[in-house]
Amino acid sequence: MCFSAGASYSAAAMLGLGGIFILSQIKDKKQALFAAIPCIFAIQQLFEGFLWTSIGYNLSPVLQAIGMYGFLFFAIPFWPTWIPLSTYVMEPKKNARLGILIFLVLGIAMSILSILWIVFHGATSQVLSCHIQYKIPATYISGDFVLLFYVLATIAPLFISTIRYMKLFGLTILTSLFAAAFFYSGFFISVWCFFGALVSILIFMIIRQNKD
Repeated sequence: MCFSAGASYSAAAMLGLGGIFILSQIKDKKQALFAAIPCIFAIQQLFEGFLWTSIGYNLSPVLQAIGMYGFLFFAIPFWPTWIPLSTYVMEPKKNARLGILIFLVLGIAMSILSILWIVFHGATSQVLSCHIQYKIPATYISGDFVLLFYVLATIAPLFISTIRYMKLFGLTILTSLFAAAFFYSGFFISVWCFFGALVSILIFMIIRQNKD
């Protein structure tokens, strides 16, 4: 699979339109944060599309930095907090909410630490083999260890939730993670976020089946 600015912009358009439609279907304000996920993914893909364009046309390093850091903000610090938060707000059962809350706290900690790490150590990006490779200086602990906590904070709440089809959504995201890690290990951040953006359209099914 070869990625490009066109792929990112197309995904952004599809997710944006789909996300707006999903938001129009909600009847409970508690669903709003979760229903907004496709729209947020659309913004994320727009940033990566802008990065593709900036690199392709050799635009100012400042413009490239806007695209790169805009994408990385959503890809790394944002989702570990947003997904457990939106799942927690929507969850109707007290025991499940308590379990999700634990991972929400973990996600907030991951978000704060990752923001601080990127701010103080920066990041780089380059196009290799039709993909964008992002590099962030290694932390003092294993990258696999950090990824484990990221995955736990982001995906575990979906399996704890009692909302219909939420576990299917979590399983799909987890499957896309393994696919990206196995087939595109050198471009994991970009590819997994692209896959995650596309499968987020399943949120329509979740909102539709639980809107009453």
